[in-house]
Amino acid sequence: MNKKIQIFGYGSLINDKTRKITLKKKTKSIPVIFTDPKFTRKWMCLKKNRSVLTLHKIKNSKKNINGILFPIHTNKLLKLLNKREGSYNLIKLNRKYFKSHNNEKIPKTNIYSYISKQKYKKPNKTCKVNQYYIDVVIDGSLKFGKSFAKKFNTSIKKKYIKNTRKKNYIKKRFKFKKKLNTKKIDKLIKQINLHKNLL
Repeated sequence: MNKKIQIFGYGSLINDKTRKITLKKKTKSIPVIFTDPKFTRKWMCLKKNRSVLTLHKIKNSKKNINGILFPIHTNKLLKLLNKREGSYNLIKLNRKYFKSHNNEKIPKTNIYSYISKQKYKKPNKTCKVNQYYIDVVIDGSLKFGKSFAKKFNTSIKKKYIKNTRKKNYIKKRFKFKKKLNTKKIDKLIKQINLHKNLL
């Protein structure tokens, strides 16, 4: 890698704590809104029987996507990130579709993000979204204020959410888990109607 790039994180990468676990260092991030009509954000079932967020190509999306930009400036860091996002391909995005949420200037560098390698498959009864994953996304979004967090508009049927907050293997993987304010997260989930018309 000859120059710094920016990565657009729209799921768990929004959370600076998870990025630090992966990259072994802190990374500064800028809250942004991605407005490219050729992309939307969806919950998707992966081959490991778990559902996560992915960018999804579409002809005419009517929804913007909130997320963050953070810098990657070495091959070592990019390899660590690619290893974490092993089920995704790294793609280049058009920087003209990015708007800063807090008026912080967006760096004039190429912007990349991750899109699932496999064909889209909806979440189902055997392939649910782990509650901890939602917690991590919302917790990271709240760092930039409620107005930014409320822009998370990717709904999921409540019956397809698995409560994993008290699972030991989750706590082992995410050492910061005890620090998450689940009451605050649940309050925001209600405010944004994460399960809107999908109960």
